[in-house]
Amino acid sequence: MVVDARAQRAVFAQEVPDLVHGTAQGHQLTIDSTGLPLRQGYYEVWLYNPANGGMQPVGALADDGSGTFTVAGSLDLRSYNVIDISAQDYGGSTVVHQQSVLQGPLTQ
Repeated sequence: MVVDARAQRAVFAQEVPDLVHGTAQGHQLTIDSTGLPLRQGYYEVWLYNPANGGMQPVGALADDGSGTFTVAGSLDLRSYNVIDISAQDYGGSTVVHQQSVLQGPLTQ
């Protein structure tokens, strides 16, 4: 397994280590977050392109704040180079970003 990028973050809540690995299906993003506030709803992981404001939903974190997600190899991680974790409400749209609680850059 080859590490393509690492995220360094200390924005919003706390540091969250995560890794992006190249796979045959694309990229695999692994996030292990601790200390996110308890809330009604869930936390969604997004890849964000700061140049054009584009956001790509990746998936929901498990209750323990962790997750491993497959990201299409066609998504340019040089452009979508920020990881954003948002607080989402149950019953809301899964493709509409709600409130950022943690954000940090992927460094290549």
